[in-house]
Amino acid sequence: MGAGSCTIRNNKFEGGGVSIGVNYIHGNQTIINNVFTDSSVAISTYDSVNNKIIGNKIENCEIGISLMFGGGGHVITGNNITKCNVGIQLSDDVATIYNNYLSNKVNLQAEDEFAASTLNATKTKRKSIIGSPYIGGNY
Repeated sequence: MGAGSCTIRNNKFEGGGVSIGVNYIHGNQTIINNVFTDSSVAISTYDSVNNKIIGNKIENCEIGISLMFGGGGHVITGNNITKCNVGIQLSDDVATIYNNYLSNKVNLQAEDEFAASTLNATKTKRKSIIGSPYIGGNY
């Protein structure tokens, strides 16, 4: 049985971030429309499942989003991750990652079971993160 879910929405984090997980009972969290600047890691999950990271602005961080040792099922979409050393880090975890704007020293750093992750979604007629009429991949 899970510990419940929560939504972290419309906050500004300077020099700090959000961390989810300790074991598989943690998950099903939504982190949406927040601003993260100057953090070592803006958003991290560890040993967690089914989190949604949507519409956040992440800038000037060591690592934008870090997913580690989880059970997968994460969705990362609509985020603007720029000026970080690593945009998205995957280590023994899987996610569906699409419609994100990435402009970092390293946009995606993947280890271990990354092969199960998906870096796009079905092409859909909807305004993308860069203003095109379709979503599907990342920019």
